[in-house]
Amino acid sequence: MLGTVIDVFRLRQYFNVVTRTREFVDGVREDAGLLYDARRALVTFPLERRPQPELHPFPPTRPLRVGDLKGRRLALMATGGSGALASVVGAARALEEAGVRPAVISLCSGSALFGFPVAAGIPADEVAAFTLGLRPDDYVDVDWHLLASLIPRGAKGFAGVVRGERIEASYRRLLGEMTLGEMPIPA
Repeated sequence: MLGTVIDVFRLRQYFNVVTRTREFVDGVREDAGLLYDARRALVTFPLERRPQPELHPFPPTRPLRVGDLKGRRLALMATGGSGALASVVGAARALEEAGVRPAVISLCSGSALFGFPVAAGIPADEVAAFTLGLRPDDYVDVDWHLLASLIPRGAKGFAGVVRGERIEASYRRLLGEMTLGEMPIPA
């Protein structure tokens, strides 16, 4: 009996249950955050106040000595996902302090939201201030018609419920009408 309870494979199953439960709870928490942002983008209650974020997260600039990079080409590459989003701005700041300009920036998914302004030549401080200053109604643009039609259509053709027009408008305010081909750093 005791051998069955402490069997290595059975213990692994117990840990899998704990891990999956934790992942499920984290997912619910993230979904609740999205629903909260969507509601705030639609309706802000009269007494509801949004805390003002710290728009300048970096300490004062100080030169970073990196002798081995002088005269070399360097690429800044990022993946998608929440950690990659903000890390692009931190990496850009470190390169600014080192006096190094990337030859190219490779972006994927959400990291493009931080990387395109960097590729457009906007300093990391300004990119951080812009993104930290975004309010839910600057980027949440729920396609309510599509959302309402999901059940009758059995969710066929579902590709998401956010249209993207608001976030495009927000970035157009920052970047103007600059195209990818016009960016000082290819992205």
